Amino acid sequence: MNEKICGYIMPISGLGKYTEQHWQFIKKLLDKIVGEAGFGEAEIVSYDPVSLNIKETIFNNIFTIPIVICDVSGYNPNVLFELGLRVGFDMPVLIIKDKSTEFKFDLSSYNHVIYPDEIESLEESQPEYLLFHNTLLKKLVKMKIAYDSDSPVLSPLTSYLSNENYLKVKRGVPFNIKGTYEYICYRTNVGYSHGGLCDITMVNSFGNLIDWQLQGRRCWMKASKLMPLQLFKPPYQWDTQKAIIFHDRSFILNYKIETEDRNIIGVIYGKVEARSGSNQIDSFQGHYHQDSGGELTKGRYKMVRINPKQELDNYKFQLRRKKEK
Repeated sequence: MNEKICGYIMPISGLGKYTEQHWQFIKKLLDKIVGEAGFGEAEIVSYDPVSLNIKETIFNNIFTIPIVICDVSGYNPNVLFELGLRVGFDMPVLIIKDKSTEFKFDLSSYNHVIYPDEIESLEESQPEYLLFHNTLLKKLVKMKIAYDSDSPVLSPLTSYLSNENYLKVKRGVPFNIKGTYEYICYRTNVGYSHGGLCDITMVNSFGNLIDWQLQGRRCWMKASKLMPLQLFKPPYQWDTQKAIIFHDRSFILNYKIETEDRNIIGVIYGKVEARSGSNQIDSFQGHYHQDSGGELTKGRYKMVRINPKQELDNYKFQLRRKKEK
């Protein structure tokens, strides 16, 4: 099966004046124009004929499909959330909307195309239809050329940043993040905490965007301050595929954890700290938000580089000990 180059962030069910039939029409129209632009088959980011985990499918597609078209007409909450994830990772997006939907959140600064409210009733030969069709096609062809040549113009930030600031954002900093780390997650004022070890291997980077392999092992958990420590043998495995480290040393990453009874997905963001006079990252500190199989949780996160020569099978978890003091 060919890898999809283009995907859609858009509603599929009716909401307010926007019926399910309306979205079916818009998708069919997008399929036509996307095909003409040379992208091949495209699908909504929530679609996966194999996986039954919709949330996992959405996260994976948002962070892996090279180019995404997002219809913000009516400002569907799910669409805005998914668009926020996409923009937060500075990944290519082309926004479309109907004429009656007003721009919010500075979305007019992003690459966009507006279609007429009555587009469903227009003939393909009518000027309003042709204007939308040809404008969208032209922008998609330009994005396809940029994608084929690995051009940085695909960044959504280029729509409103000056060239000087754009270069600062895209250039990033060549941090060294390879290594073994200890990590801890804890929920503020709840007493719950868990942690373990992880190994990071740099795979590829383009500006700030990092394609990496982070293999994590959740080794322990405390449900509350009064509950005994629970060890996981074998540890729960978790991993991440995408991350961004910005020039100001802030970072954001998404992750996935597979346990015996559920799959967990989430986002971590915060700051990295590097050794003085070096580009080697020593720690990640910030917050996490995750969907634990229907339960939304959040808290603080810390990950600290450890000496790779240490015996990991009998590792004494220093972050846990500091937290308990």
